[in-house]
Amino acid sequence: METMQYLVLYQSNAGLFKPAMLSFSSTQLKKARQLNSAIDDFRVTLSNGKSVKPPMFYRAYSFQAVREANDYGSWFGYSISAHCPIVELPNGTEGYKTAKAFREQVDAGEIDLSRAAESEASSTPSTTDAF
Repeated sequence: METMQYLVLYQSNAGLFKPAMLSFSSTQLKKARQLNSAIDDFRVTLSNGKSVKPPMFYRAYSFQAVREANDYGSWFGYSISAHCPIVELPNGTEGYKTAKAFREQVDAGEIDLSRAAESEASSTPSTTDAF
């Protein structure tokens, strides 16, 4: 079964940024593709007027669990919306630094992605946390 996975940081109720893996499969793949498009299409205009694509972790997204259904049954899926630049969240500057360091660790191969996938179910964030 096709699955799209994202390594994310979620902001806990205490304001700390914690890593997690977010998986999309089956009925949620369309939402993952929409998220990819939203991330890819987002631009920031600099003070000199130039439009640039910021890093993926520049903007926070809000995820909520929503009930969905079709002829075969019902389930909970994701409702995703762009939230704000991460630096505008409480403790957001620290969150940006954490996200940048996390990205550098992933790029350097310092994060064991197979271990992250195995522990995915045990690190499920609240349904209203910002990513």
